[in-house]
Amino acid sequence: LVSESVSRLRNLDDRRSLALSLIQLGLTELYQGDRPSSRGHMREGIALLESIDEPWNLGLGHFALGEALAPDDPDAARTAYQRSLAVYRSIGDPWGIAHALTGLGGLAMRARDYPAARALFTEGLELRRSIDNPGAIATSLVSLGELARREGDDATAAPFLNEGLERFRALGDTEHVAWALYNLGMVAVRRGDIEAAVAALSEGLAIRSTQGNPAEIAKTLAAIARLALLTGAAERAATLRSAVDAIRATSGTAAPTDEDWDDEQRAAALIRAALDPLVASSAESSGRSLSLDRAVIFAAETLWGFPHLLPSSTV
Repeated sequence: LVSESVSRLRNLDDRRSLALSLIQLGLTELYQGDRPSSRGHMREGIALLESIDEPWNLGLGHFALGEALAPDDPDAARTAYQRSLAVYRSIGDPWGIAHALTGLGGLAMRARDYPAARALFTEGLELRRSIDNPGAIATSLVSLGELARREGDDATAAPFLNEGLERFRALGDTEHVAWALYNLGMVAVRRGDIEAAVAALSEGLAIRSTQGNPAEIAKTLAAIARLALLTGAAERAATLRSAVDAIRATSGTAAPTDEDWDDEQRAAALIRAALDPLVASSAESSGRSLSLDRAVIFAAETLWGFPHLLPSSTV
């Protein structure tokens, strides 16, 4: 629908509407995992907004571009968030200021500057509470929960994540429900709470498989591989771990560079140590041969043994 909107608006002299449709198209592509196309459409939209008097939407465009850049180019993302922040501060908009601050907090968190991340997330949450924006408040709560998880403070992480999850459920925001579930699944795996990990990761996998974003699917499969190892299913863990690498290579998705990557590497070493080399080699070969859809089904079987629990479009 938004692609058709862009196509139709290109034939009209309405730069504002075209710019907003381009940014919405870029956001849709971002959530589907196509960051190169996403960045191109966002930049085109920003250029149009810079030619007219649309500061609020210009701030949104810079923020959205920051989101698309953050996984691959944190320096460029920081510039985009800072531009967004400057625009929103100039018009005194607390919603936009909080978004830009939270984006900068995410960069600080992934760079492992935890004090800076906490200060930015907390300031953003205070602004969001001041305007009682439910979705934005939930985003801040899950951001603070993820930060605590990355620091290894599961006792602090869980309440933030659970409150954020319930708020996102109430809003019907499945994209962010899956984000909260991933973090809760990681907390449960580290705590050794098998039942909670299965519940969180299976629901998150179902959502991500429907959305089709290879980067998020790969992250979820990596978490399930850790869980499989924890339950003694090292061979299945090796297959999943190999499938994750294959998905990232095929989709052009970079592996994370933060604590989650550290965890993945520790799990990979433990998997290799738990298996006979020939068994490990065979399991890894099986993982490399799985398509994205088959890898999702294999992960579902690992969790439940019932692949039909996934959405029918995935199986």
